Amino acid sequence: MSHVVQIRTVLKDIEAVKLVCAELGLTFRENQNTYAWWGTSVGDYPLPTGFAAKDLGHCEHAIGVPGTPWEIGVVRCRNKDGSLAEGYTLLFDFYGDRGAPIAKALGGTDAKLFVQRYGACKATLEARRKGYLVQRTTQQNGTIRLTISGRSL
Repeated sequence: MSHVVQIRTVLKDIEAVKLVCAELGLTFRENQNTYAWWGTSVGDYPLPTGFAAKDLGHCEHAIGVPGTPWEIGVVRCRNKDGSLAEGYTLLFDFYGDRGAPIAKALGGTDAKLFVQRYGACKATLEARRKGYLVQRTTQQNGTIRLTISGRSL
């Protein structure tokens, strides 16, 4: 079985990805060019857009998840025709006992938690790069509130 999924958000800042990994207790593996998964697509689940079965398992970076030997691939985005596009996406196999910890760590098969944290980390990095102060608060319902204020001295 193989159930490789692709998140819909384009990740353009690897530094923000690294910060999210640290926040979620994941291990960013820079320049690792393969990620561990079921190992073969058996055609029981649709392939991610722009990817062929031979592309699965290959990446530019990988992310380790506690509780499973399987990993998340940080891969260059693809157009529908398979050509490279701007940014990165995450590919991971969420099948069975080995894939379940990945889906749980990311906030589901749509990586909702990872995407939310990526947005907060990216906005924080950009604001700080421009000299602004950033305060981050997590609300009781799980949403993140960023307060960006005057430039620091």
